[in-house]
Amino acid sequence: PDGYLRYAVWSWIQDLSTQLRGVLATQRILEGVGVGRPGATALSAMLNFLVRDGCGMAATLLFTASAASQFQSDVKRWRLFGDIMVDIGITLEVAATQVPQEWFLPFICVGNICKAMCGVAAGSVSGAINLFWAAKGTDISDISAKFGAQHTVTASLGLVFAALFAKSISSVNSKQVWFLYTGLTVLHLIANMRCMRIIAFNTLNTERMRMLFQEFWEQRSDEESNETIQLSSPRELASREPLFFLPKIGRQNQQGPKVLFGVPFNDVVDTDSTK
Repeated sequence: PDGYLRYAVWSWIQDLSTQLRGVLATQRILEGVGVGRPGATALSAMLNFLVRDGCGMAATLLFTASAASQFQSDVKRWRLFGDIMVDIGITLEVAATQVPQEWFLPFICVGNICKAMCGVAAGSVSGAINLFWAAKGTDISDISAKFGAQHTVTASLGLVFAALFAKSISSVNSKQVWFLYTGLTVLHLIANMRCMRIIAFNTLNTERMRMLFQEFWEQRSDEESNETIQLSSPRELASREPLFFLPKIGRQNQQGPKVLFGVPFNDVVDTDSTK
């Protein structure tokens, strides 16, 4: 489909950056549980991993129960939410060995909780993204197969780069490691933002409807203009719609009436006056 190659390239970049940072996080976790340290036991390491994995499983269940119904209406922002959470999770794991020993387990547990939330959010919206590409001239099975093959190739290349990366960072100091890690994290976010900008959904959610209503009322309020009202296309909306959950600052000054979208009927109608 048109645009899929660009999407695949940016997706490959963000996958690779995550794998490289994951290598660094794994290295730090192994150091934290005592690999290579005299007196460390396998039982202690196993208990740390059990607690960490248990926290991740609990977070998966709780986050799914609380947010599952919201994913479909805001695919892009939930996808970016997942990316931010995995960045936070990996960062906590990398930093776990640089805090006092009693904080090591809480750091890796919270890090795994963040990664679990990413898995739920990203996994839930991936179906909608695949359906978008399938609607552009192919079928969902073809897109799913290509997506799986793409991740297989990325993982294979990632193993090679990860091995070289792990060997190279073993001889650099902590400041250089954090500088490299920050660069990979920024690259990861930029790549994901580029992926989401390429996707132009032809359906409306709260934000896209708000943007269209805003355009409509701005053009309608211009009494001197007799031109036909022209609203943005899906591609134009995709280039401007918000990708992050940010505070709604300045919305109260928008032109036009207040629009309530996706709320119960009783919230917008005075039931007493209709009797």
